[in-house]
Amino acid sequence: MKFKNQEIGTSQVKLTMPNENWFSLSYHDFKLPEKRLLLLTLPIIFLLYFVFSFLLSNNYQKQKNIPKAQTLVSTITKKHQDFVDVLIGSQFKYGTWRYINSEIKNNKIKSYIQIPLKLQMEKDYQKNYIQKALCPNKNHPLWKHIKPSQLEIHLYTGYKHNSVYAKCG
Repeated sequence: MKFKNQEIGTSQVKLTMPNENWFSLSYHDFKLPEKRLLLLTLPIIFLLYFVFSFLLSNNYQKQKNIPKAQTLVSTITKKHQDFVDVLIGSQFKYGTWRYINSEIKNNKIKSYIQIPLKLQMEKDYQKNYIQKALCPNKNHPLWKHIKPSQLEIHLYTGYKHNSVYAKCG
């Protein structure tokens, strides 16, 4: 069984079937794209390459001029304390744990959280729990203003002076 030649565009395809188990496909007269099209696309590609490389290098220069993050403050102010009050206080709106307040002592912010019952863990585990669960994470904007060692979180049941605390840093 044989088929006739079929023309598709400028190429000619010949399809033959000597037997019904396999196909033989051969291409004749296949041409590359016209030279005019090739001559038009190459300058456009080069132009786009140079424009994008210029834009990227210009953006890189601008990024180099961006000032570094604000340096850490050595003294704690009332603004820092208010920021910590809002940050930690918002975690304890609901539930039985109550955020009481924070104080500035010895250039540190001490935040106090009252809990109904003592945690049934050893002190080392309690400190680790406070650092992992209650302290802000490492990428938090708070750490752009104060050092992690300047924030202490205290948990207590009866009196503040009997609290278990951990430094966030």
